[in-house]
Amino acid sequence: MKVNRAAQICFAIALWTGTAVAAAADLAFSDPANTPPPPSWAVGFPNRSPNLDVLPGFQKPPPGYGIVPFYWWLGDPLTRERLAWQLEQMAGMGVSGYQINYAHSDKGGRSYGLTLPSEPPLFSEDWWKLVVWFMGAAKKQGASISLSDYTLGFGQGWFVDELLCEHPEVMGQRLRLDKDGKVSPETIPWSINPMHPQSGNWYAEKFFGQFERRFPGEGGKGLNFFFSDELGFGVSGRLWSAQFAGEFKKRKGYDITPELPALFKDIGPRTPKIRLDYSDVLVALSEEGFFKPVFDWHQRRGMIMGCDHGGRGRNVVEFGDYFRTQRWNQGPGADQPGLGKDLIKAKVAASIAHLYGRPRVWLEGFYGSGWGTTSAGVVDATLANYVMGFDLLGLHGMYYSTHGGWWEWAPPDNTFRMPYWKHLRGFMDCVQRLSYLLSQGHHRCDVAILYPVAPMEAGMGGPQAVQTAFGAGQQLYAKGVDFDFMDFESLARAKVVGKELQVSGEIYRVLVLPAMKAVRHSTLQKALEFHRAGGIVLAPGALPEASDRAGRDDPEVAAMVREMFPNGPTSDVFGKLPGRDYDGPGSIQHRKIGSRDLYAIYHAPKGAECFFRAVGKVELWDPWTGTTRPLAVSSQTSEGTRLKLPLTEKEIQLIVFSPGQPLQAEAEVLNAKSEILLDGPWEFELQPTSDNRFGDFHWPPTPEKIGAEVRQLWYCEGDSTNGPWRRVTCSFGPQFRQSAALPPAKDAQLYEFSWRWGIEGDPGHQGYHGLKEEMHDEFLAIGNAKIGAGHMPNTVSYEPAGTQYYSTAVIAPRDLTAHALTGALKPAKVWLNGEGVSGSTFKLKAGANPLVLQYDKPGRTYFVVSTAAAESPAPSGGEVFSSAAFWIWYPGEKLTADRWFRKAFDLDKVPAQACLRITCDNGYAVSLNGTPIGKGSRWEAVQEYEVTKVLRAGRNEIVVRARNDGGEAGLIAELVAGPFRLSTDASWRVAKTETGETVAAEQVAGFTDSLWYKHPQGPPKLEPATIIAAGQAAVSQPKFQPSSLAMSWWTNKSVLPFDVRANEAKPVGWYRFVSPPGFRGMTLRNARGKVQAWADGKPMGWVSLELRVVDYQVAQSAAKPVTVLLRIEQERGCYAGAAFNDYIRLDCGPGQIELGDWSKNEGLLSYSGGVWYRKTVTIPAARQVILNLGEVAASAEVRVNGRPAGVKVAPPWTLDITPLAKPGENRIEVLVCNTLANHYTTVPTRYRGSTVSGLLGPVKIEWR
Repeated sequence: MKVNRAAQICFAIALWTGTAVAAAADLAFSDPANTPPPPSWAVGFPNRSPNLDVLPGFQKPPPGYGIVPFYWWLGDPLTRERLAWQLEQMAGMGVSGYQINYAHSDKGGRSYGLTLPSEPPLFSEDWWKLVVWFMGAAKKQGASISLSDYTLGFGQGWFVDELLCEHPEVMGQRLRLDKDGKVSPETIPWSINPMHPQSGNWYAEKFFGQFERRFPGEGGKGLNFFFSDELGFGVSGRLWSAQFAGEFKKRKGYDITPELPALFKDIGPRTPKIRLDYSDVLVALSEEGFFKPVFDWHQRRGMIMGCDHGGRGRNVVEFGDYFRTQRWNQGPGADQPGLGKDLIKAKVAASIAHLYGRPRVWLEGFYGSGWGTTSAGVVDATLANYVMGFDLLGLHGMYYSTHGGWWEWAPPDNTFRMPYWKHLRGFMDCVQRLSYLLSQGHHRCDVAILYPVAPMEAGMGGPQAVQTAFGAGQQLYAKGVDFDFMDFESLARAKVVGKELQVSGEIYRVLVLPAMKAVRHSTLQKALEFHRAGGIVLAPGALPEASDRAGRDDPEVAAMVREMFPNGPTSDVFGKLPGRDYDGPGSIQHRKIGSRDLYAIYHAPKGAECFFRAVGKVELWDPWTGTTRPLAVSSQTSEGTRLKLPLTEKEIQLIVFSPGQPLQAEAEVLNAKSEILLDGPWEFELQPTSDNRFGDFHWPPTPEKIGAEVRQLWYCEGDSTNGPWRRVTCSFGPQFRQSAALPPAKDAQLYEFSWRWGIEGDPGHQGYHGLKEEMHDEFLAIGNAKIGAGHMPNTVSYEPAGTQYYSTAVIAPRDLTAHALTGALKPAKVWLNGEGVSGSTFKLKAGANPLVLQYDKPGRTYFVVSTAAAESPAPSGGEVFSSAAFWIWYPGEKLTADRWFRKAFDLDKVPAQACLRITCDNGYAVSLNGTPIGKGSRWEAVQEYEVTKVLRAGRNEIVVRARNDGGEAGLIAELVAGPFRLSTDASWRVAKTETGETVAAEQVAGFTDSLWYKHPQGPPKLEPATIIAAGQAAVSQPKFQPSSLAMSWWTNKSVLPFDVRANEAKPVGWYRFVSPPGFRGMTLRNARGKVQAWADGKPMGWVSLELRVVDYQVAQSAAKPVTVLLRIEQERGCYAGAAFNDYIRLDCGPGQIELGDWSKNEGLLSYSGGVWYRKTVTIPAARQVILNLGEVAASAEVRVNGRPAGVKVAPPWTLDITPLAKPGENRIEVLVCNTLANHYTTVPTRYRGSTVSGLLGPVKIEWR
């Protein structure tokens, strides 16, 4: 039933004076009792019936309670083959939905950057065809699909921009106060007014509607779990609209227009009232116009929509009122980056769900925790967050591609790439059971803390109120007291029943008003009613001073406050609490589910005696297996139950009370425990997991799984092994000697890089949140590197370090003329063969030609000597426009506005090929002969379009709608059609409207003379674009081009080598490393020199497999690790790690190793995968046998006597193996899988993490 909002203005009658307080939103509007139920096919919606038997669903959860990973469709071209293979890896892991995500660059757009390009392009017909297939494949697994709106918002060229173009009336306005004290609205370009009555409907139709049109009838079935990520309207603060004043008067009964200055300054006692009334109407209109229509769209289709917005509840006035606006999500939520456990985020989201009957609480976990994230870390963060209130897990990291390890987005990928992924199956079952169990029934806690919005709205001690509210919650929770945040409307809806506040199935005994100097009058009324009924009302920090009834200095407010708080503010919240619902250590969540009481406890030690305000039969429910077992109690009375906790602080403890009689604890008699320490060597065998068929780990792709490799080894220069030895990385070697003066000292610092991968540890610009498979040809870093924040795009900048000299020799095969190819930062001086040279042409003699480069300025650049000047890759761009092209704009203005440019031209015939290059500050939409060609919003990128098909013989016309958002304005374009060239200049016509009178355009500047060309970030770069039909608009995206992960010099045969050892007749280097156990041999690919090899002091045999690929073998494999020694007569310029073009691949069979961190072995440092540890042990006859693994990094699968004993992914690392053990000899096998941190030891990510790996021990057999 649709509510007539204007006709239902409700009035709160004051207790004594009869003054009426008008409310913007009637309580029925948001009352969850009035929310229509989802359709019958909906999944993941909980049952809150008092008759629910939750046990069957716990044992076998229904659909909709599995994880919803964020699936990043980037990094490589999308193919069905690869998607199908990845779905196979996810099979059986309880996935409820795959949420497709796209990331953004740090260039263009109006916020963080435009959506990264992909293939097929997002929303192209080929993309939709792939999504159709993908939905069908996902449904076979019982999973749905969705698309996050992340990166698709304002100024990104997608649906929001289309909405604004089609409905400019929805653009937002904000009030401003001028210097004369006058308040007036200003329109904010590229923004949405959430108060517009159609904003939400249009938004839903534009974004979600396109999926429904493509997949009719799939809402809540094949389509589900959409997610709104970091929503923004492009405008915030004191919003306004043409309808606001009229709506305000209807709802509040007075004209706000003359009192608008109160929003900016104190105009007297009425100020708080005006501000509270204004905020109330703003939020109500935003709910009605935007938030609720989007919610309703999903609710009608049985879909769960989640969110993770800006302040995640910590900014209480985000969107006007975070609580009120975010109640319009089926899954209010937040992120928890880096295995975070932010209590406030969790409690705000969970409290919204509790008080508004929302089905789920969405946890976005755990971006940015790094490639070293262990299974135990994921388990711990998940369990802690679930007990705090989350119940839907969206793992942030599931990547379509990692492209040789060089594509990431706030890693890790938590799914199939992790070596321990298959070991997580039991945990995925655990997550499903917890997601089901912790969403059923109703939450129970004693304390409600008022969400402190009003003080912020009124400008009366808002920050203090927020700090007090959040601080009180954190202090209570740390002492085992659970709580909810409560909004003022839920409090107004609450019924006082005895000494309790009851609302939405929740029951509270304590109401906390945290330093609420300003409150809604309804809050005071309900608080006073509760107080008079014997309820506990506490006011820490400060007492209410104003309300929306009359503002400040209201005697009625003062009287109500005196009655409730005669002794002033509450000094000790914890000390004023009634009898505890739970009295014990750890974190707690209590739920009433049917006739049962569930207490979920975490971080509480085994054996701790706790009190529960519940009675009946007590059981421990195991979410890992779905089994239950009875628990004995220490005592039970009508007040509650005391019992000892059965599990450790590392385990979640589900204590369930059901109707029935408790089992009384008996004195426990434990036999003495005996131990067998399983020390000494263990059998050791590699079990690789890193499948490289698609090039995820090494580029290019290879068919095998990645085994042990040596990527870093010890190096000694010269034909002696006496040292000094230093550690080097394969492919990286010295190419210059760097010094601050000439001549360089003999011990001048070596400057090293890889002709393949550039500067070690410094990948250059990569964009936000890690590597984006960008390779840069600039291998010289001049100055002191300054590393920025890990998530920021410009990862490294360089600060002055004075004049720097780089000395080397250029090796020429004969006398020849060569060319210097230089980056944007050029050397101040160059010396060749002892003489200063100018220009880029070098005369070289056969052999070594000493070269010295002088740089006076910091930065990143390259200097290459090539036999072919034309082969310069010119990575920084070039003149993409001819000298005939000018930046143009409307004469004499730089206004924030759109302007229409047009130019007619004639063609004798349509050429075989024609292209258009164009860019604009700040954006454009271009058409040719009435056909939309493309759009752009990055002046720093010049889009190039193939336009042959839209040209015609005879008259043609090009039209550009150009946009300026303020500041400098300019459009530049050039059409090349065979011999015909059309460039922007003063002959173009421009108008202020699409059909307005035109004038001649003004030539602002030539391309190379312009401010844009001279910008510090460099001139605009050419960017081939692809066109996507999106509705009636043409959307352009940069063409996706997978990276070769190598500098262009790597395969450029014209580049001459540098040599820092040119004075040596026959350069030699020695190398060594310690092998893994079971070493049988190694493969060297493209070693740069003559190689001799020894293992454990014995020469290794070799066989050539193919050109420059050599296998080296030992006569007999070594059980234990051995030292491998290599002598290489090095090719010129190929010293240190540069003698190896690739990593050294090791062949290992079964061996032996001592327990501990396998990454300390040089041959295993970069190994990410599995290892089998095996040992035979004699066990005496025993009543109980426990295998204690000590410590593990990261997961362990155990077999005893050939039979599965269990999988452990988190502590305690113990297994009861009594049914499998036998008196006498027993075979213990443990498969340990580590993390991907080890693989990333030589990948320049900032998200590597700890490389500790293996069965760390001590391992014991404990028996009684």
